[in-house]
Order: sequence, then structure tokens, then C-alpha cells
Amino acid sequence: MKTKCNHNRSGSTLAVVICIMATLMVIAGIAAEFTMNVNRNAQRNNTLESAIAVGDGCIDILFNSWRATCRTTSTAPLATSSFSAAPTPSPGEFPNLPTVANFVKRGASIDPSTDDATDYDATYTVSNYKVVAVTAEWGALANASATPEPQLGQLASGQTVSSVTPSTNATFSYIASADVTLPAIGSNKTVVAKVRRVLQKQQESPWNFAIFYVDPLEIEPGPLFTVTGWVHTNSNLYTGHNTLTFADKVTFGADWFYPTAQNPTYGFMPGDTYHTETPAAPNWPSNLPPARDQSLQPFGMDSTSIFSTTDSNPNNDSYHELIEPPVAGYTDPLAGQRYWDQANVIVQISDNPNHNANGFDGVKGDDLVTFYTLQGSLPSSTGTTQTLTNGPLYNAISAAITTNQTIQDNREGASIKVATLDVSQIELGSGTSYKAGILSSYNLYI
Repeated sequence: MKTKCNHNRSGSTLAVVICIMATLMVIAGIAAEFTMNVNRNAQRNNTLESAIAVGDGCIDILFNSWRATCRTTSTAPLATSSFSAAPTPSPGEFPNLPTVANFVKRGASIDPSTDDATDYDATYTVSNYKVVAVTAEWGALANASATPEPQLGQLASGQTVSSVTPSTNATFSYIASADVTLPAIGSNKTVVAKVRRVLQKQQESPWNFAIFYVDPLEIEPGPLFTVTGWVHTNSNLYTGHNTLTFADKVTFGADWFYPTAQNPTYGFMPGDTYHTETPAAPNWPSNLPPARDQSLQPFGMDSTSIFSTTDSNPNNDSYHELIEPPVAGYTDPLAGQRYWDQANVIVQISDNPNHNANGFDGVKGDDLVTFYTLQGSLPSSTGTTQTLTNGPLYNAISAAITTNQTIQDNREGASIKVATLDVSQIELGSGTSYKAGILSSYNLYI
């Protein structure tokens, strides 16, 4: 007998397949969406990095122009208007950027706290392109012609910001800006990088240095010798004796030659054949070894653009001009920077051309002395003088001058004529013909 079996059929298997397929589709969609978001964010990040790089490049162009402009002047500081013609970058300098009609737009605002709202322009690749002078707190100045405030602490009695000269320590701040807009995917469609950099011009007084050299500097003291102030040379520094001790900062613009285990013969300048001993390293503080620094410009002057020994002008030969009187009838590029121009009283001692005429001391043939005062406010920009022949000030200075003294120079093997200024007489004063403490009010040039 045959047995008949009835099998029950249902759609459960198909439902499972459909559920699995739906789940896989959801997972695939999520993965695709995640991948797209990651790709979009990666592209935007890459675009942002490109925008920042373009901004840094623009800032570098501004910095080079700002530094070159600062170096062309012997006085500080410069106003915002001095940098209005800074060269702008060209699209060719950024070949990977998309071609646009508007590439660079200069900024006009002098207020760094609001320039992003007033000078940013999304229709330009680079906008708000500028360098502005700011206060010591990096705030806005009154206008584009105003000079930055010096960061130098409390001013001296009677000193104003406008009277700060290149013989004063100070730091002047500027802010360079560049807003870069690049196209990107996403709802915002663009990426913006607002790049800023603080540029500071540091002005150091030459009087901070115990030794300041523009040329190669070799220090070979022989006996024990300690230099207690700053030392700097724009060229090579040579130190080959252990009797030399540096007690403060030492910097050099090129290289430093002193004996080491690797170079035991270093220390003496090439061509110096007067030493037969073995070089020995000098001494310096353990936490302040001599270090390389940039070449410094004494009194803020750029020697390459100021000095020339090939022209007929006797006023622009070298840094030695700073301590010399200007020669009349020629252009003076150091006007206002010479000691002659910065003194209240000038004492000029010269040979007596007439041996039968009395000198300053009343002896025939002895040296002559002439006293001057500078006209106008200090520091003078012209060095215009007026002869001083009488009065309390004349009496004060003339009483302290002694001429035609002699000392023996053993190196030269000769007697050397000198003139003496007795500072104690001027500083303390005597009698009733002039007031005491005159050195507190006057600068002397001798």
C-alpha cells in the first residue's frame, strides 16, 4: 500500500533573502556615504592646506618687501603708507591654482581687529593683502601715516615716541595679512584661509656692545682679559687664547674659529704670523656660548646702499663717518646720525696754522679750540652750527679743556699730543659763572 505524504510549502526563505539583501544595501549605502564624506572632508582639508600654503607664500613676499624697505632707511620706524606699494604675487607663482579673473586685492583697513570684515573679498583669490603698522599691543594706529609705537618700556624724561633715535633700544611691530579663497566641494563651495604674521623690527643701541665689528674680528689679549659686555662681528670671529674670557653674549655673522678637538689649529686669523704658540680655546658662560647671528646694521644703516669709496663724496666712505664732522658742499647720507649732529655742544680742536699766533692756552703755535652749538631741535638733520664765544655754557666747557699735553706712546716710540676734558669740572661745576650739573643737560662732541 502506498503512503501519501503532503509537504507544506511557504515563502519564509524568500523573505530571509530579501531581508539580507536589504541589510546589505543599507550597509553599502552607509559605506558609500561615509566614503563620500571622508573624501569630501579630505578634499576640503587638502584645499585648506593649499590655501594656507598660498597665504604663507603671500606673507613671505610681503616680508621680503617689508624687510627691504626697512633696510633702506637709517631711521625707525616706518608708517603703514611706506609699504603700500609692496609687490603683489602673480598667478604664475601658484601654477596649481585654478585660473581666475581676480587674483589679488590690496587691503585698506589699518585696524587688524576688523580687517577681516572690511577687506575680505570672496571674489578674489587673495584679498586683504597688506602690511600695517600697529601699536605696542598690536592695535590700530590713528591713520596710515602714523608710525608704530616702540616696545621699549618707560620713556626717558622729556623723550617722546617721535624722538626715539637709532641709538635707542626698541622693537616696532607690524602685521602682514593675506586672505586666500579657493573653490571646494560641499555646501559652502569655498575654503577660506586668513593668514596673519607679526613682523618686528628690532632696534638695538650700539652702546649695548663692548665690541662691535663690521669686519673680521681677532681677539688675542695676551694677559688675562675679560670682556664684560656684548661682542659682535658681522664677519668671522677668531679667538685663540684661553686668557680671553667672555662674560656676556657673543655673536658672529659668518663663522667662529677657535681650537677644538677636530680643529686644534683654529684660532688665529689667516695671515697672522705673529703667533708661534698652540691655540687654546677662550672661556665663556656655560649657558651662553658664542652663536651665529644675522649681520647687524649699526644705527640701522644699510652699508651697501649708503657707502661708496669710488665717488667724489667724502661723506659716505664708511662707518667711520659717524664720528667725523660732515664736509660742507656734499650730500650727507648720514645727516642726523653723526655724533656731530646729535650733540648740543661741539668742541673742535685743530692745529694752529700760524706758529706766531697764540693757541687756546695762550702759548704761540699751540692748538686752537672752537666751540659750537647746533641750531634747531635735536637730533639735528643738518648739523648747522653756531659759534659759541661767551656766556655760562662757554665758560663751563672752556674751563674744563686743557690742550697741548703729551704722553709717551711706547708702541709708536714717540711723544703724542693730547687734549684733556676734565669731566669732573663740568659735572660738578664751580664758581658762579656756570651752573652745576651741566652734563645732565648737554651732549658733548669733541
